[in-house]
Amino acid sequence: MLKEEIEKEEEEEKETGILEEVRETLHHFSKEVDYKGKLELGIAMREMGLYEEAIMNLKEAAKGPDTRIEALELLGQIFMGLNKNELAIEYFEQALKEKIEDERRRISIEYHLAECYEKIGDPVNALAYYKRVFEKDPGIKGLKEKIEELEGKERGVLDEDRISFL
Repeated sequence: MLKEEIEKEEEEEKETGILEEVRETLHHFSKEVDYKGKLELGIAMREMGLYEEAIMNLKEAAKGPDTRIEALELLGQIFMGLNKNELAIEYFEQALKEKIEDERRRISIEYHLAECYEKIGDPVNALAYYKRVFEKDPGIKGLKEKIEELEGKERGVLDEDRISFL
């Protein structure tokens, strides 16, 4: 009887030790973030119009080395769509500070930046980014006209300033 009780206690201690080890392992892995999964979840949430959840997941994905640029670009696009252009500019500019190997992605980010600057009434920065994009891809429909329009507005502002000094 005593032997059986001792064996039973040893078995319970062994099980408790194994359970504790499993808990520690799960806890360790739950701390590790699956950045690719967060990115994909953020994209899905965005497509469903669940912007708050999308933003939360994309901010996590932006911490991952392989998902950072795409997550930052998507965050910029979400804030741009929500007409929070100043925030969008911050995310797009953060993305441009990264080493972007995909030239199409760089062009996309620069184009979005130009649009944001234009929306907040900053034609100088808008024009600078539109021109960058045009140098890399002059085939974008309507871009040349957009540049000419902004250059005309910029000249108009300069003419108005000159007149006010006369």
